[in-house]
Amino acid sequence: MTIRQMTINDVSKLKLEEPWMCERFTNAIENELGPAFIVEEGGRAICAFGGLFEWGNKGACEVWFNLIEKRHILNVARIFKRLIVKLAEKYEVTRMQAIVRCDSAVNNRFMEFMGFINETPFGMKNKLYNGRDAFMYARYF
Repeated sequence: MTIRQMTINDVSKLKLEEPWMCERFTNAIENELGPAFIVEEGGRAICAFGGLFEWGNKGACEVWFNLIEKRHILNVARIFKRLIVKLAEKYEVTRMQAIVRCDSAVNNRFMEFMGFINETPFGMKNKLYNGRDAFMYARYF
């Protein structure tokens, strides 16, 4: 398993649902809005992770996780857990936050495993682009 910095060429490997999502990731990488990493095994992308520093390059950031293949989830989660600590140290992050669909039990358990706290236990109505409700998770450093 190898972990490397993501490039624009890697965005297509994320298997994103909507074209605007690809544009957002491409824009974030082009404009260096935050680091992004991709994890590969045998030349195949397994997952990706990154942070968006839309409010400045210190303090708070939006984090994202993308599981591309449903394999080695425990190993991947451990990698992510180490990477978020390194990211927080390197960029002097005091708060990481992420939005997760309310109806995704797997993703919600994953966020808790990663040490994030659900700040909106009743959810945020129509928060996602497709009208789905979401939870806001945060982790402080």
